[in-house]
Amino acid sequence: MSAGVEKELCVTVRRYRCGDEKGMIDCIRDEYGDTYAKETWYSASAIMESAEKGRDIFIVAQLPSGEIAGTTALVRTEGKTCTVYEIAAQVVKKKYRGHKIAQRLFEYGLKLLEDKNASAVYSQPVLFHDVTQKLLCGLGMKAVGILPNIFDLEVLHHSYDNGRNTKMPLGIQVKAMCGQNAGRLYLPDRHKAFCRERFEELGAAYEIMDSAAQDCGEMPANSRLSYHYDRKHQYLEIHILTIGADFDRQLGQLLWTYPLRGEHTANVFLNSNDRYAVSVYEKLAKKGFFFTGIKPLCDDNAYLIMHHAGGVLFHLEDLKINVEFQKIADYIREENMI
Repeated sequence: MSAGVEKELCVTVRRYRCGDEKGMIDCIRDEYGDTYAKETWYSASAIMESAEKGRDIFIVAQLPSGEIAGTTALVRTEGKTCTVYEIAAQVVKKKYRGHKIAQRLFEYGLKLLEDKNASAVYSQPVLFHDVTQKLLCGLGMKAVGILPNIFDLEVLHHSYDNGRNTKMPLGIQVKAMCGQNAGRLYLPDRHKAFCRERFEELGAAYEIMDSAAQDCGEMPANSRLSYHYDRKHQYLEIHILTIGADFDRQLGQLLWTYPLRGEHTANVFLNSNDRYAVSVYEKLAKKGFFFTGIKPLCDDNAYLIMHHAGGVLFHLEDLKINVEFQKIADYIREENMI
């Protein structure tokens, strides 16, 4: 597309106003039809309610004709020690791509967050194209991990090439704001160098604990795990928040209820601020989970990501990723020989 054509397209990037809902939903449908995973974003009333309550900040790119050409959202999470925003659901209609609309949406959103006292902002971009990854990287967001095999691509439809992958992977990009501190980290020795490099790139304060500090002190009686199972996509997501004496029982019950075979896959977020994280990492590795990166600064905890592919083949070489994510993909391949 020529520079002259780009200049002809005039858009106004602004915050959501009541009445924008249909145009925003049209953007989602233009790319995903009726298959987008966040079903509430097909609901005008749900968008209005979320905006009115201040849960989400919706942003639109509007043409002089009034048509909404693209949209994104900033989704807020409040922790005990942090306020974090996720840049979510960035979609530009296919006929308006190539005009830097996505970049303007992101720039506008990050500018808004400067006044929100946010401790960090993150995004989970798709990995079947690298446009979003490159734009966010240019705006200071750092790649820290890969979430393989989430959405069944026979269920979720889009306009890009999946390669040989049958389930959609996502990435994680993070930008530290307001002096975020990742705290004391209990990490497997083999991944300490990888994690240290990611934290240095983020510019966040952190302390990697010596092996002697692990597994010491009295273990709590009860573990705290949360999980979400998406039956449509045959996907299990587990957050291990606190590790207690009943961990094996709790995890065993979950994996018995949702066995990881066939098309069933899982990603685990393991709280690396828990002094028993390394022993749980080793238990998960014995059950077939493997390390795919970190998710720090996105709530009160810094997480190790571990994936179980069930019976699904994960083709790292078919991902469409930028240089930062390629480093992570190479590390995953070298560590796990996949």
